[in-house]
Amino acid sequence: MTVVQDDARIWIPTGLQNLGDTLKVGRLVSSALVSIVLGLGVPLVAATAANATTMVQCGTRTDYLKITQFNGQSDCFAYAGLTIIPPQLRQSIARISSGNNAITVTYYSGGFSDGSFYLGKWSSWSNPNPTGIWIKSITIH
Repeated sequence: MTVVQDDARIWIPTGLQNLGDTLKVGRLVSSALVSIVLGLGVPLVAATAANATTMVQCGTRTDYLKITQFNGQSDCFAYAGLTIIPPQLRQSIARISSGNNAITVTYYSGGFSDGSFYLGKWSSWSNPNPTGIWIKSITIH
């Protein structure tokens, strides 16, 4: 079993959102595990769950993280956390604008290993090689 420490969201572009704005991928905590931990006398420390990114309406605002696809469609995100790009959409990203956010972008470059890059506030990145650079995830700090 894998324990996920931070909440994350999987990006579902506008127009494909029959399942809602995003699918939440979060912690899986079984009551049996909690019972075992409490039964062993292990101290239980309450921790605030990390915020996950939330898809928001872009409107005319420029302060949100904005993901633009090659077809011109854009989606915006707010709040610190992780947004996972589904494999079938990783090649579709043409531009990323950080808005009023510092972000880290994780990518796969065909034939090379995974990498990441940081964008400070009010920065943008345009995909120079749509067939070779696939965006895997974006973290708002």
